[in-house]
Amino acid sequence: MADIPNLHDMVRRVADFILSLEARSLRPEHEPVLAYITDAVAAEMQHRKQTSGLARRLAMIGTASASADLEDAFYGPLIAGKTPVHVRCRDGHEIPQAVVRDADAHALLIETPDGSELLLARAIISVSAHSSTPATSGKGWLGRSSSGPDGGTTP
Repeated sequence: MADIPNLHDMVRRVADFILSLEARSLRPEHEPVLAYITDAVAAEMQHRKQTSGLARRLAMIGTASASADLEDAFYGPLIAGKTPVHVRCRDGHEIPQAVVRDADAHALLIETPDGSELLLARAIISVSAHSSTPATSGKGWLGRSSSGPDGGTTP
């Protein structure tokens, strides 16, 4: 990168080149045109520099949002389908039956048989879906019920 001249020097060289070409047949009425060309080249180079910086920043933002896209892709169907999940936390706490109600980069709102619970994302180790079959509303806390091994109903 050391071989590439900085932007200011490049603009100056282009302007000097144009000036040297025009100096051979320079008339007083050409001076405003040369000034305009010099300013136009400088403005174009500045625009390209800003656009390049913007593209770099957008690429960095795109990398950060890839993580959010992954979370949306995972939690979205769980929320929409009211799919039962198992949540494991860093402190060893496990929530074997829950439904994800909402999620963002910082927290997970779940519903358990005991009520709603808000978990901080940094406290969660894993969230696993019990089934890909979505629950239907109106049947128990998970929206469905099934016959358990002892003949009773389990969510």
